[in-house]
Amino acid sequence: MPLGIPLALSLVLMGTIFTMPESPRWLISMNRVEEARTILANLKDTSETDPLITAEIEGIQYSLEESTVKKASIKDMFTMGPEKLFYRFCLCILLQFYQQMSGSNLISVYAPVIFQQNLGLDGQTSRILSGGTLTWKFLSSFVAFFTIDRFGRRALFMFSGVGWVVLLTHEWHQADNQ
Repeated sequence: MPLGIPLALSLVLMGTIFTMPESPRWLISMNRVEEARTILANLKDTSETDPLITAEIEGIQYSLEESTVKKASIKDMFTMGPEKLFYRFCLCILLQFYQQMSGSNLISVYAPVIFQQNLGLDGQTSRILSGGTLTWKFLSSFVAFFTIDRFGRRALFMFSGVGWVVLLTHEWHQADNQ
């Protein structure tokens, strides 16, 4: 079941992706403005001559003109120019490393085994607790939607880093006392 449900959803997506319209922004970037106008009108359930559609098309065109992005090469990624690509690259690598090394994925995968072998619970209770843990993890991830925009990423990283230090220090002291 854990593999079957995502597989079924993936197959539904693969089967229906070709029936979905192109993005109006992409169409406008490809100079297919009339198709973009038709799709926007269908999405907003209005006519193609509606002033709101015209304003949105003009807004997209303006934003595309303003955001002319130059292509970056692999070599550019290892330079520290005004875009700070090397800094961003290292930050991405470190975040992925810390996410993997924190053990959260390991605990998610082996939670039933941990509950059974280390806590002495039966198989069904272990699976129920594991499902509850993963459900709580999923629901808790929505907190980020409300906190990142309000407080910023840097403040949240610093706050969570202090929290980790406090918790791990407490754990080390408990381990030393045993």
